[in-house]
Amino acid sequence: MRKYRRSHADAKLGFIVRCALREGSARKHLRLQFGQFEADLEKQQLYKRGFPIRLENLPFLVLAALLERPGIAVSREELRARLWPNGTHVDFDEGLNTAVRKLRQALGDSADTPLFIETVPRKGYILIAPVAEAGASSDIENDQRLLPGNHSGNGVSGDVRPAPTLLKPSRNFFNVLAVVTVLLAVSLWQVLRHHAPSQPDFARLSFRRGTIVSARVSPDSQQVVFGAAWDGKPFRLFLVRAGSPDIRDLGIEADILAISRSGQMAVMLHRHFGFGTVWSRGTLATVSLTGTIPKEMLDDVSSADWSPDGSKLAVVHYSGSTCRLEFPIGQVLYEPTGGAWISHARISPDGNRIAFLEHPLANDDTGHAVILHLRNGQKTLSKDFSGIVGLAWENAGDLLFTATEAGVGGGRAIFRFAINGSQSLLRRESVALTIHDVTSDRGLLLTRDVQGDEVFGHFQGGNPDRIVTCLNVCVPADLSGDGSQLLVSGQGEGVSPGYRTYVLPTATGAAPKLLGNGQPTGFAPDMQSVIVLFPWGIDPTQITQLRSLPVGPGEPKALTHDSILHIWATWFPDGKKFLFLGAEPHHAARSWTQEVGAPNATPLSPEGVVALKISPDGTTVAAIGPDQKLWLYPASGGTPKLLGDVNADEEVDRWSTDGKYLFLTAYGLPAEVDRVDVKTGARSLVQRVSPPDPAGVLAVGPVLVSADAHIYVYAYPRHLSTLYIVHGL
Repeated sequence: MRKYRRSHADAKLGFIVRCALREGSARKHLRLQFGQFEADLEKQQLYKRGFPIRLENLPFLVLAALLERPGIAVSREELRARLWPNGTHVDFDEGLNTAVRKLRQALGDSADTPLFIETVPRKGYILIAPVAEAGASSDIENDQRLLPGNHSGNGVSGDVRPAPTLLKPSRNFFNVLAVVTVLLAVSLWQVLRHHAPSQPDFARLSFRRGTIVSARVSPDSQQVVFGAAWDGKPFRLFLVRAGSPDIRDLGIEADILAISRSGQMAVMLHRHFGFGTVWSRGTLATVSLTGTIPKEMLDDVSSADWSPDGSKLAVVHYSGSTCRLEFPIGQVLYEPTGGAWISHARISPDGNRIAFLEHPLANDDTGHAVILHLRNGQKTLSKDFSGIVGLAWENAGDLLFTATEAGVGGGRAIFRFAINGSQSLLRRESVALTIHDVTSDRGLLLTRDVQGDEVFGHFQGGNPDRIVTCLNVCVPADLSGDGSQLLVSGQGEGVSPGYRTYVLPTATGAAPKLLGNGQPTGFAPDMQSVIVLFPWGIDPTQITQLRSLPVGPGEPKALTHDSILHIWATWFPDGKKFLFLGAEPHHAARSWTQEVGAPNATPLSPEGVVALKISPDGTTVAAIGPDQKLWLYPASGGTPKLLGDVNADEEVDRWSTDGKYLFLTAYGLPAEVDRVDVKTGARSLVQRVSPPDPAGVLAVGPVLVSADAHIYVYAYPRHLSTLYIVHGL
């Protein structure tokens, strides 16, 4: 623990703080300064460099308690008593953890490398920054009469002494003082000039509004190639030289994946995005830096990188829902199981290792960095992060990646990860950072990304689409048959670590209702409960199970307790049985059925087949196989019926009320909703959905429709990027 010496001044200051908190509005404002922050204890207002910062009541009360005793640990029990009086019924631990997390977030502080608030294990918290009065007013000075040994409590002097006689200093005294002051100022300037921490230099490379997913440095490190989707248009390749205002359009609709030493580019054509734009795939192709016509090589690729000599490519290649790391193409080095997936493959400069990101949860960027040693097959893993995106080799032994830590304020940060397993924080800002590449002079090619989810609804009456929720990270999970209730998951800022479940009436002005923790997947048939995955995104090393959360009063109920990793679930219409997608250890995902209260589940589909939507009479389950075929499975078992083909971006949304049709939604810009006749397989377009402002939107989805398809809700993340080369980190 970092040691902080508590002085007599701190004790006196703490006494004044306690007096201010007791007297409240009867006093003028007491403002305390710590670092670049000031706290006004009466107004309960936090300031940063003089500007007010929004901080809720409970986090401010925590701050006030820590300011009262700087340098001394304040126990969780003391904080609990101060925040919640006797008789208050709340989840104290979660409430206090949330208050401290929000306080750290407002201060830009980190639990791992604290500047202000340090956690004392198994005890509480301590304010480790020095505290002083900021512009104390006259009544604060008068509080000296309240301090022990100064005055009595009624203001009558307790020890009056004659004032000492002051001697008038001579003119020589002032001359000597002036010379000493100048010498001290010069010395201080020299010290600060040589020892003040230097700030990194950010050179901006992009200036338009849109999304950058990938960027690479040219072999001579003098130019940068990046793919960008500006103003909702498809990805195109651009070339820019650092320090030059000229950005050249290369005339190729593609995104960059890698550049070899000879200037051969590996690019992705037709990049399309899946659930929440967490993952994307496309066609791998090659083209020279001076070429214009890419040569296609391989479909369903998410990332690629050249070997140091430029002769081979490492790729992350999908076959149905299964992804594999291949090097060279066709030779499988690693294949995750149980719904896990990998991304961002990068070969080390010496060619001895391949790094990639592994994500244990389907459609979720939770995960860790992996260094795979090619000679012996050993793996070195980083710690787990609540979100991890972006990867680049700094040199042959050090890897850089960008990731988000659960419960830590600020945006996605840059971390350094060595092949011996050591890990350190390099930089964190308030926005998300994404590392893309490293120049020969150790400059970092990165983007600053502003991200957030937007959820809109289209309702009857011919009115324009309107926003239906304002949670920062929000994904719709289910829409009631009549379109009146929306089930959503929330994560990120303003929400505790992990996922939380909300029900939101779609009527104008309705507020979301928090049901509890977990990733929701569907309403129960009676609408009185929802089925959720738990834990999801909190501790990916735990096996995710299913539980039921009540919409009204009641407690969560566990539905499963087994070795299957549960990925998605829904109820049968009678509410006595449920259907889920899950994977046994070291197996691909498949669909299962299970009676409520039964200890074991029964397989419904083969591995790789996703069957999730049940007909209104409970007899048939719609499924999509790895061959991109749409099947109808008998719920009681038996031979499935082939209904037709589906696109890679399509998923089954729901059945119509009469059971005659299936509604399929396809992610994209725009997204499309099709209606499929379950007897003939005939298709018809029902809706085409686009955001009002397409800039920064890579794909719309999911789209949820009511049983008659007259009401629908759609979501999309908006991702706005600015590209930089940074030196001095």
